[in-house]
Amino acid sequence: MEICAAKNLEIMASGAILFTNKFEGIDFLFSKDDYCSYENDGSDVISKGQRILNDPAYVNMVLNNAKICINEKHSHKIRNGQLMEIFKRYA
Repeated sequence: MEICAAKNLEIMASGAILFTNKFEGIDFLFSKDDYCSYENDGSDVISKGQRILNDPAYVNMVLNNAKICINEKHSHKIRNGQLMEIFKRYA
């Protein structure tokens, strides 16, 4: 089963780059500039890793976008509010 593990959000929230393959729902959770993805077959892992190591402007862009994404979409306050809306619908 493909899921978004909590560690993906924790990685982004900690100020590190999420370096992941695409998984179901990733485009719903994050924009493409919030993380660095590689092909499922790993064919571009080396080139993507080298970009992270050698392109500070790219790293800063991804880190800034990830921070904004977490703060605007994935905070505890936002998630609790969403949960409360679900409860209200079924109360």
